[in-house]
Amino acid sequence: MFLDLTVVYFAFGAPMGVYEITRNNRSPKTAALAAVHFVLWPLFAAASLRQSLAVQVRERSPEQEIDDLRIEFEALFDTGQSSEILEFRDVFARYTGLAMVMQASKYSGSAELFTVAGHNDRMLASCCMERRNRRRLEFHLLQARNEFDDQIAKFVTTPPRVGELLRRLNDLLD
Repeated sequence: MFLDLTVVYFAFGAPMGVYEITRNNRSPKTAALAAVHFVLWPLFAAASLRQSLAVQVRERSPEQEIDDLRIEFEALFDTGQSSEILEFRDVFARYTGLAMVMQASKYSGSAELFTVAGHNDRMLASCCMERRNRRRLEFHLLQARNEFDDQIAKFVTTPPRVGELLRRLNDLLD
């Protein structure tokens, strides 16, 4: 039984040692460090788990914060009808999604398309296409924003709280 426990103990320690070897350059010092990780793996596993959980708690994605704001907006609705809440979710998702795409849109490298097509001035064509796509996104974002404003005006009854939520949403979406 002791032999079985020893085998299991070192079977769990092996990945910790391999991880330490692959994380650093190969040297005698790295080999010694890997051996220490292999033998004392419970300590290093607990430290690694704690560090990973601490990073997850500190770093919330913008998507998570936007989802929290959506929930707060829904709490301000005057009516509790599910069709109105679903309509709001649709408008909110469209507006925030388009705003995030606009925020993240950079040159996407559509020059490859014009290279394959054999266009004479790939960069100029690529810039024109990017500008056209950006204008389309701006148009749809403006429509979604107007629909979002209409939803807020129609269903929300506590304006002071709405102003705070809209400011937070504006900060997230830039």
